[in-house]
Amino acid sequence: MKEVKFDINNIKKEDIPKYLKEQKKCPVWNTFDKIRGLVGAQACRWKTIVGKDGSFAPPPHPHLITFWIYDHDKKKLYAPEVLETNWDLAEGQLPISIVKWEIEGIQVKTTVFAREVDGGECLITFARTSIRNKGIKEKELSFYVVIRHSGLSKRRDEKGIREIEYNSNNFVKVNKRVGLYLEKKPDVFGASAFRDGDIWEFARAGLLPANKKVIDEHGYASAALVYKMKLKPGKEKSYDFVVPSQEKKKNDFTHAAQRLNFDSNLEEIKKYWQQKVSLELNLPDKEFVTCFYASIYYILIMMTGRELWPGPYFYDSFTLHDAVEMADVLGKVGLKRVARETLTYFNYKDDDAYLDGLGGSIYALYEHYRITQDKKWLGKNYPKMRKDSQKLKILRAQQLNSALKDSPIYGLLPGSMSQDNFSKKEHLYIDNWWGIIGLKATIEAAKVLKKEDDLKWLIKEYKDFLNCLMESFKKVMKRERISYIPAFADYWPPGKRIVDSKHRILGETQMAWAHRPALFPGLSLNIPVPLDLLKESYQQYWARSGKFSDYDGGWYVEYEKYFWSYNVMLAHPLIYLGMEDVAIKNMQWSVKHQSCPGGWMEAMYTRLNKEGLREIDEGVVCDIPHGWAAAHYILSLRDMLFREENEKIILLPCIPESWLEDGKCIEIKKAPTYFGEINFRLESHLKKEFIKLTLSAQKTPPKGYILVLPFGKNIKGVKIDGKDREGFERGKVNIPSQAKKILLYY
Repeated sequence: MKEVKFDINNIKKEDIPKYLKEQKKCPVWNTFDKIRGLVGAQACRWKTIVGKDGSFAPPPHPHLITFWIYDHDKKKLYAPEVLETNWDLAEGQLPISIVKWEIEGIQVKTTVFAREVDGGECLITFARTSIRNKGIKEKELSFYVVIRHSGLSKRRDEKGIREIEYNSNNFVKVNKRVGLYLEKKPDVFGASAFRDGDIWEFARAGLLPANKKVIDEHGYASAALVYKMKLKPGKEKSYDFVVPSQEKKKNDFTHAAQRLNFDSNLEEIKKYWQQKVSLELNLPDKEFVTCFYASIYYILIMMTGRELWPGPYFYDSFTLHDAVEMADVLGKVGLKRVARETLTYFNYKDDDAYLDGLGGSIYALYEHYRITQDKKWLGKNYPKMRKDSQKLKILRAQQLNSALKDSPIYGLLPGSMSQDNFSKKEHLYIDNWWGIIGLKATIEAAKVLKKEDDLKWLIKEYKDFLNCLMESFKKVMKRERISYIPAFADYWPPGKRIVDSKHRILGETQMAWAHRPALFPGLSLNIPVPLDLLKESYQQYWARSGKFSDYDGGWYVEYEKYFWSYNVMLAHPLIYLGMEDVAIKNMQWSVKHQSCPGGWMEAMYTRLNKEGLREIDEGVVCDIPHGWAAAHYILSLRDMLFREENEKIILLPCIPESWLEDGKCIEIKKAPTYFGEINFRLESHLKKEFIKLTLSAQKTPPKGYILVLPFGKNIKGVKIDGKDREGFERGKVNIPSQAKKILLYY
C-alpha cells in the first residue's frame, strides 16, 4: 500500500477528498470500479453487486463486504482484490457468483447469490466462504470478514457508513440497520472510524481495532469480524453470512435469519432460474450458450416490477430507447407473459430526448403479436400504435416545406439526441429508420385488424418517408463526396469533426449503429432497404474501425477511444450482407471479452499495446452487466442460428465452420418463431461426409426451411425423409415444411 501523507488523527475536513484520492491508490480500495457483476431475483427492486474478488454490495446499504485471509506463520495478508481469481457463475450461467483463488497452499471459494423471501418483501443476499489447506503442514489463519464503504453508494447520494455496531445476537448493524447476519459468532470484532484509519491498515498487520461500535461523521467507517483457525492439511472450514437489502420492520429479520439456511436456499435459487426459460440451446461452443442464458437472467434481474432498466445500478429508471430490444428478447426466448407486462410501459413522451424510441416502441408492440399471434392483444394495443404513427406524421410535417426541399433533412424527423451523450440535436438516421419501421409495423397491424381507413394514410406516409430518406442519403453522399452512408444528415465542417463540449462527431462504429435497424428488424418487415449501398457502407465502417484491433472482431470507437458493447449489435446486420466472417469474429470477440461472467459493461476503456493496437484496459464505464448489450447478444445469436424470412425459416445462416466438425451437434428446442415453436438438431458426421438434420415444429413455416452451410460448402446430395432430393444451390438446400429427417452429403 502506498503510504498516505496525512496525519489521519488530525485530518481536516477540507482535506478528506485529497486523503480519499490517496486511499484509492491502495490496491484494495473500491475494487468495484475495476469489475463487477450482478445477482438477484426477477423484477425485485434491489439488486446485489458482486465483484471478481468475491466481495459484494447489497443496495440500498452503503457498504460492501469482502473476505481476506491472514497467515500468521508467514505474517502476510491475502486480499483477493489484488490476486488472480477464477470468477464464474453456477453451471456457467445461473446468477450465482462463484469466486475461487489460491495462494501459498490456501484455497478459498466464495459463493454469493440473492433471492426474495417473505413474499417478496425483502431481498436476502447469501454468501459462503470456504477455506481449505492444500499444503502439507498445519496452517494458523485468521479469516477477515470486512465491512467497508462502497464507492457505488455515493452514486445514490448516500451519506456512507456513519455508524457500525456489533451486538450479541450475531448481527452487525450499519447505520442502525442490519448490515450483516452471522451464522457463527466471530472470535474478534473491531471497527474503525475515519480518523483512526481504514480497516486495511490494521488487517495487513494481523490486527483489529478494539471498538465494538464507532460513529464516523465523515461516513467512511470500516470494520472486520475475524475467525481464527488452525487448519490441518486437506481440511476445510466454511462460514455463512446473509444481508437483507430491505427490512419491513426493525426486528422482523431477527426471526427470519434463524431459518435462512445457505444450502437449502442455494438449491431453491438454482431451481428458480433453471425453470425460467423453456427454450433449450446446445452448441459446440459452450461459452456462446452460457452467455445466452446469463444474458436472459441479467435482463430479468434488471427489471423492477414490469419496468426494464438498461443497467443494474448506474441507471435507475426505465428508458424506452434501450428497452425495445430487451422486450423483444423476452418474447423470443419464450417469456411471453413477462414481455407483455413490460410492454405496458411503452409510452413515448414528447420530452424524451431519444426520438428513436418512438418508432421502436411501435415495432415492439407489433413484434410481440408476431411471436404470440394474439390478435385480441394486438387489437387492444393498436390504438397506441396508431397514435404514435400519427405523431411520426406530425413530426415529419415540420420539415416538409419548400424551404428545405433541396436539403438532406427534407421530410425527415426533427433533430434529436438519440446518439448517447449528444449535447446538440442532430438529424440522425437511426431515428428515421425506426420511424419507417414503426409505420410499416402499424400498416401490417392494420392489415391484420382490417383497418382499411387507416391503411390509406399510413401507406402514403410510409412511402413518402422512405423516399425522403433515400433522397437524403444521395444528397449527403454527394455533399460529402463519399460512397457510403454517414450516421446523420447534418453538415459539420471537417475542422469541427472532433469530440468537444458542443459536438460529438460520429465515427464508423456509430454510423454502423445508426443503420442497423434497416437490416434488423427492417428486413423482417419486408422494407425495401438499399442492400448494395449498405453492404458497401458496412465494409467501409469495418475497414476503418476494425484496423485498430487488427480486425480481430472489435469495433473500436476512434473518437472516444472506447470499445462499446454494441459490438454484438453491429455483428447483427452483417449476417444479411454477405459479411458472415466478420459477424462471427464480432461475436467471438465479445464472448472472449466478457466484462463479467456472461455479460458486458456499456463501454470498455482501451490502451495501446506493444503492437500499437487497441486492447481493453481496466475500469468500468457505466454499468455491468448492461441490458441492451445482453439483449443484442441474444438477438444476434438467434439470427445466426435461425431467422424468419418471407414465410420461411433460414437455418444456420451464420455459424463458425468449426461447429460442423465431426461429432459436433447443434440443437435447439422450444424456440418461439412467428409460426410457433420449432425444434431442430443438426449432427455432423464429417468423416462419413454427411450431416443429419432432424426437424419438428409446433406449426411449420408456410414455405418451409432453407438450410445454409458455412461459406458455401458444396452439397453433393440430399435425402429428405428417405427420398433423394434434386435441385439445390451451393451451400443451400430448400426443405419442405413437413420434412422431418434430412441427410446432406458433401
